[in-house]
Amino acid sequence: MDKDYPRLEEVVLGALLHDIGKFAQRTGQQQYRSTNEELLCPYQSDKNYFSHQHVRYTDGFLESFKRIFPRYLNSSFIINTAAKHHKPDTPFEWMVAMADWLSSGTDRMRKGSDEQNERYYNQPLKSIFSKVHIAGRENPTDRFYELGKLSVESAFPKKKAELGHDRYEKFWLDFENDLKKLKGGTSRIEDFINLLDNILLHYTWCIPSSTMDEPDISLYDHLVTTAALAAALYRYHEHHKNLTDLDQIKNKQLKKFLFVSGDLSGIQDYIFRSSETKAKILRAKSFEIQAFSQAVARHILQRLDLPPVCKIMDAGGRFLLLLPNTKPTRQLLQDIRLEVEEWAAQKYFGQLTLNLSEGVEASGSDLDQEKAQLLFAAIAEDTAQAKQTKLQSWLTKHTHLLDKEYQKIESNQDVCESCGKRVKKQNNTLCPVCFSQTKFGEHIPKNNYLAWLEDHTEGALNLYGKISLQSYADLRDLPDYTLPIAINQFVPGFGTLYTPYYLPLKDNGKEVMDFTDIAARAEGKHYLAMLKADVDNLGFIFSSGMGERISISRYASLSRMLNFYFSACVNHTLKNNYRNLYMVFSGGDDLCLIGPWNEVLDYAAALQEEFAGFTGNNPSVTLSCGVALAGAKVPVRNMAGNAEEALGEAKQAKPGKIHAFRTTANRKEYKGLVAAGNQLSDLMRKEGKEKVTSGVVYRLLDYGQREKALKDGDIRSENALWRSHFIYDTARNIDKTILDSFKQFVIKHFGEMNFVASYALYKNRKQEVNS
Repeated sequence: MDKDYPRLEEVVLGALLHDIGKFAQRTGQQQYRSTNEELLCPYQSDKNYFSHQHVRYTDGFLESFKRIFPRYLNSSFIINTAAKHHKPDTPFEWMVAMADWLSSGTDRMRKGSDEQNERYYNQPLKSIFSKVHIAGRENPTDRFYELGKLSVESAFPKKKAELGHDRYEKFWLDFENDLKKLKGGTSRIEDFINLLDNILLHYTWCIPSSTMDEPDISLYDHLVTTAALAAALYRYHEHHKNLTDLDQIKNKQLKKFLFVSGDLSGIQDYIFRSSETKAKILRAKSFEIQAFSQAVARHILQRLDLPPVCKIMDAGGRFLLLLPNTKPTRQLLQDIRLEVEEWAAQKYFGQLTLNLSEGVEASGSDLDQEKAQLLFAAIAEDTAQAKQTKLQSWLTKHTHLLDKEYQKIESNQDVCESCGKRVKKQNNTLCPVCFSQTKFGEHIPKNNYLAWLEDHTEGALNLYGKISLQSYADLRDLPDYTLPIAINQFVPGFGTLYTPYYLPLKDNGKEVMDFTDIAARAEGKHYLAMLKADVDNLGFIFSSGMGERISISRYASLSRMLNFYFSACVNHTLKNNYRNLYMVFSGGDDLCLIGPWNEVLDYAAALQEEFAGFTGNNPSVTLSCGVALAGAKVPVRNMAGNAEEALGEAKQAKPGKIHAFRTTANRKEYKGLVAAGNQLSDLMRKEGKEKVTSGVVYRLLDYGQREKALKDGDIRSENALWRSHFIYDTARNIDKTILDSFKQFVIKHFGEMNFVASYALYKNRKQEVNS
């Protein structure tokens, strides 16, 4: 490339910061308003004024803060490129302008500017969930966000949110202070962009990018998708050797973009189906499923020399990349697809693999709101097709998965005791993979930092492309020039990773409880329960739930907020309210956890209620849950299968249901069932004549099953006579002082007796650990 051309990263940073002036402008202060009005602002001759005044604030602010940029970058170019996106002259300024329009799905130059809205600085960001609607459901009610750093508390929208110059000013001062912690200097450009992105996320996630359009796109999502689009445009035109051809840059009909998805397959098999499923290995595997997909996305972007902002979605083992649509890109993807399949086949024996899609070509016009719905439907289809052809590239060249490993195994004694597939390490019962997972699982509860390493090391999660993920207790132990990542906390100058992997600790506050310890915390019978939950109709929500208002920035926002809930919010709730629950995995749109049976059953309703609050009580965005009980020594894989079946039962009914004890109910009904179970349990605990014996409750289960069989057409006498048997039984075994009220209680809940009676029986069984 011609040495006089600016660097890709300089264009990307101009795009990433192009609208930061909107934040400064809404403080009402003019400290950063530059004097370059005629140079930067479009002149509106019909009304005789210069519009889009926010670019003056972008210009002045970046000029004041240019020392944050690494010294090897041209800060003047970055500032000009950012500030001139509404009055572009050079090809690179036009790239940012085009990316700005494409991000919003509209031609911003033909629209007015925020300043035309009276008191625009009072307009709060509308929750992206307010945009989702499925035909046949009630329309959602608008919900809004207060100004505040991204956190569990701030991420729940409200009916009303108060903004204003004074609130923006205080928020801006905090932003300035955190931004000053970016030293600039000679830090790696990838790290610098990651750090800047992290600060922008935590401050601009709650600021509307525009108050002229519907204010449901955050400034953050607009900035980061604009940067991704600018990066793809740069590489596309660089490949075609027309980086300075304005006509080509402005052309919206060319298929310049390639949307490529990655999606993990076999997550449940990989996590649960081992010869021995220990808690330490479960922890490591839970981290690994997300780290695997992140490592592949990271590797692809590094090989294409693209910035991290080109990963526009990353959640729960899935990602979506925005790439330049060029032959070298497609060839590289083909090579990496084969490499990933080869690596997954050798390490996971086909049990876990990442399906890299062929990619969907898109033009600028395809990103217009009128057409974007078709584009995202095509992306969903491309992702589904990749899952149908998993390992196909590798299998065309190979026929067996285990040949090499079997050749190493000399006898049954040499097989790893955990996975049962690989050869043991010397003088160890585990293979190298399971050994590293065990070490990582041991250390992660004690450590607060992570780092991506460029080589495989023992005790780390060793991933594709020689990339590994390691945890640290002390920052001084990190290798030089490695970006530290803070776990579940925002620290300026660090990366941030929100994880849901809450681990219950023993009374000493140091050791992690094992499953026997957890079961011992159950009330009544020392049983565990596993809960599985996921969002209903998620594919439809992404492809069609926002209708014609879908845009790349809205897509990114919806994915990011869902992932934040299943990572940060779930972790926070467990840590503060359900300290005996063990998170197996959570992220993207689903979760799986284990805990004392009664606490898991309580949490199922709390989870649905909290999720409803997070999504603004939108009837179109619901969560289904399935719960299965098991003894503490029952293999986790067995529990997982039963919980998956329970979740399937919940989803067969209307969305948003909970299935447990062979009963399916909505949240309100479910809470009533738990209350009834506790009421019956209390009767079983009474002393004297008012006590209801366990024998009576067991027979209630039988009567309930006979009543259901009769309804289903089984007219045998034992079913037909259930009512008379029930009346005789209660008259004989229930004291007359409570007989009438007991009959009324039973009749009220007869159709739900599987749940109510089972709940009461479990709660009143002897305190013993079941095997």
